[in-house]
Amino acid sequence: MKVLERLGIKVIAAKQVGDLYHLTNLDGMEYILRDNKLKRGQYDGISFTRNKMLNFYVGSPVRLYFKLMIDGDKLSNNFKLEPFLYYARDRSISFRDESEEIVKKSEIPNISKYIKGVAFIYRNFENDEEYFNRDEPDDLLFRGNFKTFLKKDLKDLLERIDKKYGLYVQLGSQIKKDKSWFKKKGLL
Repeated sequence: MKVLERLGIKVIAAKQVGDLYHLTNLDGMEYILRDNKLKRGQYDGISFTRNKMLNFYVGSPVRLYFKLMIDGDKLSNNFKLEPFLYYARDRSISFRDESEEIVKKSEIPNISKYIKGVAFIYRNFENDEEYFNRDEPDDLLFRGNFKTFLKKDLKDLLERIDKKYGLYVQLGSQIKKDKSWFKKKGLL
């Protein structure tokens, strides 16, 4: 490095982490939009995955429809990322497919500067839609019953996500920006 400095060459070194992903549910996405923070859940730190195909995790909350696409290089310049492997309580089973990295902090402020986009995980939504699409209201849902949520609240949430971060859809193994898909489904 000193040889390069004597030659007048400036070297800027940074970690090469690559893309990271963070799964969140409706309430979590609403909180991120409102407060621009990512808070830890029940575990030790805030977890991310390198596995772009991971759409749920052990103990995941219901209505896990969103995947934050994070610039891991930028994040690692401000926060220490550590590999993490979750084990079952009796340590008999590990969850290697989660490919986790964690930030051992209670929150990450100004999360929007690290978010490259937000993917809507259609498969998770579709599975819930089939289950909840019935006539009786479900008090556990985001803002009333599922039909009201589908007609109004989800569209509003997706529009706000698109405006602030850029909205993508995950269809199978593809994550792509496709407003026409959302329009065809009546979601935008």
